[in-house]
Amino acid sequence: MTYKYTLPKSWVEKLLQMEEFANGGMQVTIRLRDGRVFESVLISACEHIVAIRGYRDLPFALEDIAEIYQTADDRNPNPRGPWDWWDSRPEGPIQPRVPVRLGAFVIGAIFGAILSLIALWGFQLKGSDAVVAVVCFMVPFGLMAAFLCPKKFEKAVAYFLTITNP
Repeated sequence: MTYKYTLPKSWVEKLLQMEEFANGGMQVTIRLRDGRVFESVLISACEHIVAIRGYRDLPFALEDIAEIYQTADDRNPNPRGPWDWWDSRPEGPIQPRVPVRLGAFVIGAIFGAILSLIALWGFQLKGSDAVVAVVCFMVPFGLMAAFLCPKKFEKAVAYFLTITNP
């Protein structure tokens, strides 16, 4: 992620003492030297101003900040959006951390395990018969997912990463 507005280290040290409302995200209120106050300021990783509710860009210079503090509403914001994000991801698709074929295999194997549990329940299999049934469902479904539909899985992962990493 590319950040437009990085706070000086002196503010970062103060922000480290404040409460996050989401993983790596906190909402604060900023008072400027001229007395203006900006509420609902979104800070990422205690060092980047990434949005202010109602503004499309930072309406002040970072040098003009006189105070950063949290109100009760900042600690537990309601609503938690919408913000116009100022920062951007690097160009190109987000790369999944897990190789696509491995991820597809795991998802297929889980689906196979669920089907095998249904079969175990329906046929009331026990002991070694149950183990064989589970393996007979998990491996083929995992292999089918890994080799027949990795592109669909890759699209699903890319979509998931897009909606979870604004």
